[in-house]
Amino acid sequence: MNEGIIALILQWSILCLVWMGALDRTLHHVKLSRRSTLAGLAAFMLCSFADWRLYFLSVEINLSGTVLPLLLAGRVWRSIGRANRAYVLAAAALCLALLFFVRKVLFMDPVLLLIDEWLLVPGLLMLIMLLLTRHQADQLLIMLLAFPLSDALYTLSFLGYATELVIGAPAAQDLLWCSFAMWVCITSVWLASRSRLTTVAFFQVPWFRWRTKPPSER
Repeated sequence: MNEGIIALILQWSILCLVWMGALDRTLHHVKLSRRSTLAGLAAFMLCSFADWRLYFLSVEINLSGTVLPLLLAGRVWRSIGRANRAYVLAAAALCLALLFFVRKVLFMDPVLLLIDEWLLVPGLLMLIMLLLTRHQADQLLIMLLAFPLSDALYTLSFLGYATELVIGAPAAQDLLWCSFAMWVCITSVWLASRSRLTTVAFFQVPWFRWRTKPPSER
């Protein structure tokens, strides 16, 4: 499968889910509206193959793989409390360093690729994010900052060894959107299960209290 096809398929899939309202609860937790999300997804798809060439370096920047995620990160940044921003930035820096290190190791020693990179790297990022924070907005911001910036460092590390370098290339977009799809699935399942547990507790706890006698009446 050609690079960038996975990202395009996931973009269309998430667009359909947002259009049907299946992700309204997830969007509510990150303070994004359905209309703005649809507009953002459309911009990602339109800019997937739009590159901006830097004349002072032999490097091109893909708008969908680099610029748009950082702009969306700025939008999510506004929804995070001021007291929590320093921690989120530190967590994003940690994820950035780990992503860069893992991709360099996999490039130098492909034997370590037990599964495809577009599954291994996003899965590792999801594990780290879930360990660092349980807030959906924080997780989304970490992902939007860590992936584009780590890909920029990874691409610039080959400066002088390759003639054409693209930051946010289709391969990097596959990693980003696989991570986003995993995050959407995990968040949706978590919110649905928590709502179900809350409903069960609402009906079961009063019954349990009614059946249980206080110590003075035993």
